[in-house]
Amino acid sequence: MDKSHVICQIEAWILKTFYNRKAPVAMSMEDWDLYDKELRKLGKFNYWFIEEFPRYVVKVMSWFDFLGHLHAITYYIRNRYFYPTNVIRTGLPPGYNETDELILHGMFQALVDFVEIQEAHMEMMDPESRKKFGYPKWRRYIRIKPWRNREAGIAHLQWAMNLVMDETWGVEKTDPQYGKTTSQGECAKEIYALFKWWTEERPNRPDPHAEVSAYNAELRAARPRDEEESLWSFMSDAGMTPEQSAKRTALYAKARDIEAAYDKEDDDNLCRLIRIRKGLWT
Repeated sequence: MDKSHVICQIEAWILKTFYNRKAPVAMSMEDWDLYDKELRKLGKFNYWFIEEFPRYVVKVMSWFDFLGHLHAITYYIRNRYFYPTNVIRTGLPPGYNETDELILHGMFQALVDFVEIQEAHMEMMDPESRKKFGYPKWRRYIRIKPWRNREAGIAHLQWAMNLVMDETWGVEKTDPQYGKTTSQGECAKEIYALFKWWTEERPNRPDPHAEVSAYNAELRAARPRDEEESLWSFMSDAGMTPEQSAKRTALYAKARDIEAAYDKEDDDNLCRLIRIRKGLWT
């Protein structure tokens, strides 16, 4: 049981039910001091009821914390047998893969999991988001496999991207940093850009061999293969005109250039991911 979270929930319920007030979520230290002074003006009993009573309730709940024990058991089972958190998945199909592909796909699958699982989980802290994205209530206590939701993860990133330096961060309007995006916001922008590139842009890159494959198919259709002719001989320049051979050579060269550009793009974005790894936290 997350005791701090439950205390806040009980306090919010008390404020709404008995005092018709909404509990604050995030404020500066100065505003929290003002909020505390306002509560104290309500009287000693009311202050105790709002601030201290929830802690006694949680202390009693912890003695009979069946759901907390259940969560601990399911977390152990999940981490041991179903979804160990000390393992990086690649998303690649079963079979042999070169180490460079394992590194690339493993690192970006970790990014995808961060957005679709961890960031999505953070978004579920908001009751309205739980309704919006259909978060099952039972998953708050039993989590054999992680809940994954792309849209919820993106929503939390977009919230973080809009964080700016202002009074809530202790920055005055006279400060040169006022109104600028926070470091968390800048990191969220980079996470979002890399996530979109890996999940949307990269899978839709044109096939570098599309043109040369189409041209080879055209040549094969124009010159059917003889039954006694080897495949190697059939695929060679034998039987082609000089113009056909030159065109095919140029298409192969173009395909190699595109592949090299794709490799460079992969390397550049992998380096970008490494540079923001300290920002991958929730």
